[in-house]
Amino acid sequence: MDELRTRSRVFDISWRAPRPVEAYESTGTFVHPEGDSVALAGSLLAIPGDDLAALMLTATPGSADAARLAEVVGSAGGPAVVRVGRSGPG
Repeated sequence: MDELRTRSRVFDISWRAPRPVEAYESTGTFVHPEGDSVALAGSLLAIPGDDLAALMLTATPGSADAARLAEVVGSAGGPAVVRVGRSGPG
Protein backbone atom coordinates (compact mmCIF):
# COMPACT_ATOMS: atom_id res chain seq x y z
CA MET A 1 0.00 0.00 0.00
CA ASP A 2 2.79 2.40 0.83
CA GLU A 3 4.18 2.15 -2.70
CA LEU A 4 0.79 2.99 -4.22
CA ARG A 5 0.39 5.92 -1.87
CA THR A 6 3.81 7.36 -2.75
CA ARG A 7 3.37 6.84 -6.51
CA SER A 8 -0.19 8.18 -6.81
CA ARG A 9 -1.41 11.36 -5.20
CA VAL A 10 -5.00 10.47 -6.18
CA PHE A 11 -4.70 7.07 -4.49
CA ASP A 12 -3.16 8.63 -1.38
CA ILE A 13 -5.99 11.15 -1.08
CA SER A 14 -8.59 8.41 -1.61
CA TRP A 15 -6.86 6.18 0.94
CA ARG A 16 -6.92 8.91 3.59
CA ALA A 17 -10.60 9.73 3.07
CA PRO A 18 -12.46 6.40 3.16
CA ARG A 19 -16.03 6.41 1.89
CA PRO A 20 -18.92 4.13 2.78
CA VAL A 21 -19.46 1.11 0.57
CA GLU A 22 -22.81 -0.47 -0.19
CA ALA A 23 -22.90 -4.23 -0.67
CA TYR A 24 -25.58 -6.26 -2.40
CA GLU A 25 -25.82 -10.01 -2.82
CA SER A 26 -27.97 -12.07 -5.14
CA THR A 27 -28.05 -15.41 -6.91
CA GLY A 28 -29.03 -16.27 -10.43
CA THR A 29 -28.90 -18.93 -13.07
CA PHE A 30 -27.20 -18.08 -16.32
CA VAL A 31 -27.84 -20.09 -19.48
CA HIS A 32 -24.92 -20.57 -21.85
CA PRO A 33 -25.81 -20.28 -25.58
CA GLU A 34 -25.11 -24.01 -25.93
CA GLY A 35 -27.85 -24.75 -23.38
CA ASP A 36 -25.87 -25.44 -20.19
CA SER A 37 -26.96 -23.49 -17.12
CA VAL A 38 -24.69 -22.23 -14.34
CA ALA A 39 -25.99 -21.09 -10.93
CA LEU A 40 -23.88 -18.24 -9.55
CA ALA A 41 -23.85 -16.07 -6.46
CA GLY A 42 -23.13 -12.41 -7.10
CA SER A 43 -21.74 -9.72 -4.83
CA LEU A 44 -21.80 -6.08 -5.88
CA LEU A 45 -19.76 -3.49 -4.01
CA ALA A 46 -20.56 0.12 -4.85
CA ILE A 47 -19.49 3.51 -3.58
CA PRO A 48 -22.58 5.73 -3.23
CA GLY A 49 -22.49 8.79 -5.48
CA ASP A 50 -19.63 7.40 -7.58
CA ASP A 51 -19.51 5.26 -10.70
CA LEU A 52 -17.00 2.90 -9.06
CA ALA A 53 -18.36 -0.61 -8.47
CA ALA A 54 -17.12 -4.19 -8.47
CA LEU A 55 -19.20 -7.24 -9.33
CA MET A 56 -17.97 -10.69 -8.35
CA LEU A 57 -19.69 -13.82 -9.60
CA THR A 58 -18.84 -17.15 -7.99
CA ALA A 59 -20.06 -20.72 -7.90
CA THR A 60 -20.06 -23.03 -4.89
CA PRO A 61 -16.56 -24.55 -4.71
CA GLY A 62 -16.48 -28.17 -5.83
CA SER A 63 -19.98 -28.02 -7.33
CA ALA A 64 -21.06 -28.93 -10.84
CA ASP A 65 -21.71 -25.20 -11.35
CA ALA A 66 -18.07 -24.43 -10.44
CA ALA A 67 -16.89 -26.97 -13.02
CA ARG A 68 -19.17 -25.49 -15.71
CA LEU A 69 -18.04 -21.96 -14.84
CA ALA A 70 -14.39 -23.03 -15.15
CA GLU A 71 -15.16 -24.51 -18.58
CA VAL A 72 -16.88 -21.34 -19.79
CA VAL A 73 -14.11 -19.06 -18.49
CA GLY A 74 -11.41 -21.38 -19.81
CA SER A 75 -12.97 -21.58 -23.27
CA ALA A 76 -13.10 -17.78 -23.48
CA GLY A 77 -9.32 -17.77 -23.87
CA GLY A 78 -8.94 -14.59 -21.85
CA PRO A 79 -8.68 -13.47 -18.24
CA ALA A 80 -11.51 -14.00 -15.77
CA VAL A 81 -11.41 -10.31 -14.81
CA VAL A 82 -13.07 -7.81 -17.12
CA ARG A 83 -13.33 -4.06 -16.56
CA VAL A 84 -16.73 -2.92 -17.74
CA GLY A 85 -16.78 0.35 -19.64
CA ARG A 86 -13.21 0.05 -20.90
CA SER A 87 -11.95 -1.46 -24.07
CA GLY A 88 -10.33 -4.86 -23.58
CA PRO A 89 -10.18 -7.17 -20.57
CA GLY A 90 -8.36 -6.68 -17.29
